[in-house]
Amino acid sequence: MLAIILAIFLLTNPQLSKNKYVSSDFKLEKGKHNEFALIVTLKPTNGIHINSEPAPSIKFNDPPVEILEIKFDKTEKNYIDTQKPIIVKLKSKTKNLKSLRGELTYFYCSNSEGWCSKFVEKFEVKP
Repeated sequence: MLAIILAIFLLTNPQLSKNKYVSSDFKLEKGKHNEFALIVTLKPTNGIHINSEPAPSIKFNDPPVEILEIKFDKTEKNYIDTQKPIIVKLKSKTKNLKSLRGELTYFYCSNSEGWCSKFVEKFEVKP
């Protein structure tokens, strides 16, 4: 019984999975008509970088949205410039968007130790 309760808690808590090497923040800004911008800020700890290849990917669970553009800047070493946010331009397929749930996938690496890892972060934001 405890295992079932724990499984339900893990599935319904979108902020539970956190990366100890990269902190994140998600904001949803309303634009014109049914357009929005999801602003994603990633802040790696010292000695960690976020890869631009493969590029971060995002998928949305609910409600249905169309991704118009994913934009981010790169450093001289072709990493994601984490001094600036990742901007995901969206168009909602429903009126009155109350919240947006999804998953952001990115790869991060240690500069000194030479390892890399994939991370999938679940999120939920409100405009």
